[in-house]
Amino acid sequence: MLRNIIFLFTFILSVSSVAWAETQITVLSDIPFKKGSNILDAIKKECSLGAKLSDFIKESAAEKGIKVNQGDKLGGGNQLIVNILSASAKKSVERGGWGSLSSALSGGGTSYVSIEGTYIKSGKKVGTFRGQRSSGGGFAGGFKGNCSLLGRCIKALGDDVATWLQDPEMDSRIGE
Repeated sequence: MLRNIIFLFTFILSVSSVAWAETQITVLSDIPFKKGSNILDAIKKECSLGAKLSDFIKESAAEKGIKVNQGDKLGGGNQLIVNILSASAKKSVERGGWGSLSSALSGGGTSYVSIEGTYIKSGKKVGTFRGQRSSGGGFAGGFKGNCSLLGRCIKALGDDVATWLQDPEMDSRIGE
């Protein structure tokens, strides 16, 4: 009887460890801007959007029970390939001044980020997505910096990607 219990316990552990290993996904630690994207150099250099997006995907995925590893390059196994397609920060100050106080308090402009991604599981493409998020910064958004506004978009997209990873499909739309 004890032998059967030990066998059953060992079997359950081995099955659960295989299932756990399958849920590990690798994403680049600094998600790149898509080649040819028309994004201001200041945004690319100052906002760290790629590193933040990778971090937010990892954090949100962990909350959903998905293990995401970050790396400097992708190898075999389960991979999430993500690119930042566009990013734009538009505050009232960029339009020639702060405008009215009510404009600054209500946001004063909309910033957005769009991304695309592909999930490769055991060498097979199992899902693709495109997504976008925008933000006016909420209350007093006109007083927030451009990187802060774009960071809000990136955080929401990280959660969108993690949610999509729970049930990836081809040609999915995420975000707004």
